[in-house]
Amino acid sequence: MRTPGTHTNGLAMPKGKGGFQAARVPAIKEEAKQCDFPWRDLFDAPLLDWLETFSRAHNTVKEIMFAAILPTVSALLGPNTCVKVFETYEEPVNIFLVCLAEPKAGKSQSMRLGCTEPLITFVEKEFKQNFWFSRLLQVE
Repeated sequence: MRTPGTHTNGLAMPKGKGGFQAARVPAIKEEAKQCDFPWRDLFDAPLLDWLETFSRAHNTVKEIMFAAILPTVSALLGPNTCVKVFETYEEPVNIFLVCLAEPKAGKSQSMRLGCTEPLITFVEKEFKQNFWFSRLLQVE
C-alpha cells in the first residue's frame, strides 16, 4: 500500500524522484505481460479474427497493429468529433498511444499499415476530389 499523497509514474518510480531506472525495466516487462486486454468485449468475433489474421500476415501482433489503428481513427474523425462521457460532458476524440516493444516486434510495419498508409490514402483522395471540384467551378 502506498503512503497517502504519493503516486507513481509509468515507470513505477515515486513522483519527483526523476531519472530513468533501467533496473526496473525487466520487472515492468513482466508486469505488462500479466495484463489481459478484453479483446472479446471490445470487438465482434469477425473483426477480431480479421485483426489477428491481418497482423499475422504482416509479421506483427494484434496488440501492436491496434496501437497503430486507434490513433488513426482518431485523426480521421477530426477535432470536432466528441464522445459524450456524461449527460453534461463531452470530450473531444484525441487518442494517442506510445508503442513500446522489443526490436523486430513489428512496430514499424504496424505503423505503416495501420497509420501512415490510411492517412496518406485519405489525404490524397481528399486532395484529388477538392482539386477536381474546384476546377469544375472555375469559369474561363
